[in-house]
Amino acid sequence: MLRFLSPILHVFLVLLTFVFLFLCYQEWGNSSHQDYTFACGTVGPEERIPDGLSNQYELGKTIFRNNCAACHAGDMKTNLTGPALGGMLERWEAHGGQAALYAWIRNSQQMIQEGQNSRAQQLWEEWGPTIMNPFINLSDEELDALVLYIEDRYTYRRLISQHF
Repeated sequence: MLRFLSPILHVFLVLLTFVFLFLCYQEWGNSSHQDYTFACGTVGPEERIPDGLSNQYELGKTIFRNNCAACHAGDMKTNLTGPALGGMLERWEAHGGQAALYAWIRNSQQMIQEGQNSRAQQLWEEWGPTIMNPFINLSDEELDALVLYIEDRYTYRRLISQHF
């Protein structure tokens, strides 16, 4: 009897996998511009990102994966070793805006030591002694791409729709 259990279990698992894949990749709703939302909750970036921003989006995704993902959550809403990144433009707006945010990303410890930015001090009080790595070699264009990727992952389209 045990000899037949293994092949039956394998067949069951294969069937279960096919059912999952069928349900996961089933198209929901009729969309004239091929914007798919799948039953498993995923939407591919190819379907969400307009052509004019796809290269910038991919650059931002690469920068995030190579430099940020070790400490920050990919959903941009969850705190890990570092804080959730979604909504960072809004949180930095009253503290020097984009220029201060970019300075923070490039060298957070310098901003903390200078003591001039209240947002930098607030982050240090909340997250210290964890030190954010400096990214002094990232250009403004690369940081623009990174912010585009982060805000899109956080808001799903709000930032993208502002460009069109």
